Amino acid sequence: MMQVKEIMTPKPITIEPQKAVYEALLLMYQHDIRRLPVIEDGRLVGIISDRDIKQIMGRPILTREETGKEELNFRVSEVMTHDVIMVEQDADLREAIELMAENKISGLPVVDHDEKLVGVVSSIDVLWYALDLLNRVEGK
Repeated sequence: MMQVKEIMTPKPITIEPQKAVYEALLLMYQHDIRRLPVIEDGRLVGIISDRDIKQIMGRPILTREETGKEELNFRVSEVMTHDVIMVEQDADLREAIELMAENKISGLPVVDHDEKLVGVVSSIDVLWYALDLLNRVEGK
């Protein structure tokens, strides 16, 4: 059986809860990712996604008077999902896929037995794995 750790992306880009949402958005853009695990004192305390940020875009965007630059002044901790759905690195890949499908999410933080973040697994990781399986079955 395939374990999550075999297809996950290790050492994911993370952010701290006190950072501005603007910084989270910038990291997502720079690394072409849609979610950031939120880490405090080495522990996974939340996750912020592009969807979370889109939801707050309806709120008034605060401006910094001294620069005139618009920025999202909310803290990551104000916007992130606190009850994180996660999967252990040794879990069967089927479990991760079921969690993503049942919760209609496209990725999961991957943790070790102490719930320390060790990676992320996304629907794209699963699709690449499925494509590899198809290629092997078809002899490509």
